Amino acid sequence: MRTSVCAASIVAGVGLGVFFERWRSARAQSRCFVTGGVGSGVSLRRAGPGDAAQMLSFIKGLAEFEMQPQAVCLSEEQLRQDITAGLFECVLADSFVTGECIGFALFYMTYSTTVGRGVYLHDLFVDYSARRQGVGLALLRAVAQ
Repeated sequence: MRTSVCAASIVAGVGLGVFFERWRSARAQSRCFVTGGVGSGVSLRRAGPGDAAQMLSFIKGLAEFEMQPQAVCLSEEQLRQDITAGLFECVLADSFVTGECIGFALFYMTYSTTVGRGVYLHDLFVDYSARRQGVGLALLRAVAQ
């Protein structure tokens, strides 16, 4: 059974440290984040090793959108290993209406000697059928805060 964590506090603008503390706590307990407002009807959840096929599908979709489908050399197994090792994190957007995964944001923590901790958003992709509904914004908010 999944327990939902209200994302109102996430979207409301809590500090980055607080967000990631909650994120890691929810991750450890296999919770999901549920959005309201923009992107309503979408639940945001952390990706795990079992989501490697979905992540790879989105990565290939993004490469096609960028007209570089040949650029993807990554395998499902490599994604599985890398997310298990904590090399990156990924937020997936699931539609309440269709039950399907409709978008993702892949990111990782960085560190700068001038500003300290930071987040690098590497990929953001929303399925064509779910665009212009606030899903991308909901994913960005989840990563940014």
